[in-house]
Amino acid sequence: MTDRGVSAVVDAALCLLLVTGAVATLAYLPADPGPSRANAADETADALGASTERVNYTLTVDGRELERSAQGTLAELLADAAVANATAWGRPISPASAAYVDRATAAVAAAVARPNASVAVRATWEPYPGSPVRGAVSAGDPPPQGADVHVATLRVPSGGPPGAAAEPTGDGYRSVARATATGVVATLFPPATTALSLSDPATAPLTAARYDRIDGALGTVAVGPGPGTRRDVARANGRLADALTEQFARDFEAGFESPHAAASAVAVGEVRIVVRVWER
Repeated sequence: MTDRGVSAVVDAALCLLLVTGAVATLAYLPADPGPSRANAADETADALGASTERVNYTLTVDGRELERSAQGTLAELLADAAVANATAWGRPISPASAAYVDRATAAVAAAVARPNASVAVRATWEPYPGSPVRGAVSAGDPPPQGADVHVATLRVPSGGPPGAAAEPTGDGYRSVARATATGVVATLFPPATTALSLSDPATAPLTAARYDRIDGALGTVAVGPGPGTRRDVARANGRLADALTEQFARDFEAGFESPHAAASAVAVGEVRIVVRVWER
């Protein structure tokens, strides 16, 4: 297995969901944005989805430093950072995401820098509008008030299961909430890689801490996997999904006129990346 493969297996369970894909030649943005700021925004979005980069970072576990490397398109790296930076009710889930987030956003900021324009990029993972579990990161400062801003948007897989919200069943809002909660937990704690991480003494403390943090945010005793077997992870994830289902069902019933409307608003499987370009 390559160093990238090892990193992906371990870090996916730490909520650094590294996307596996073909390695392409890095293609940075042209130095001159040209006369159209709108075109510059579109060009930047296109480049984020096509340009690849490798970032190196360090995980610190119980005083030990673990060197890691992640490679993917700039958009994929930014999407992974948004998920890695997830919070539950405003409380951070991962105790070790900062190093990766810093390196990924710095790589994006360097790639999109232009001499004649300012660029800001923000990636947001929001399973549904107003979700209490969400993540976001930014590369570059936001535009000043009154700036003539041009915007482009792209969507990148979050690393979780696509299409998490099935069509409502006889359970109505609750069926949508169950599918959404299951997708959120699978994004944060992929079963196979989480089990591997929990079975490795080098990474088990970080993964266990992530379970503890989201459990504390929920105010439940939903988790507590044993030695990290697949069965234990499945049980822990099921308990988390049960707890989240109750919250999501209340949110959907209060915020959407029908279960179908709620299902249409769910986007567990994607990260939304917004590019803003303006004159200096």
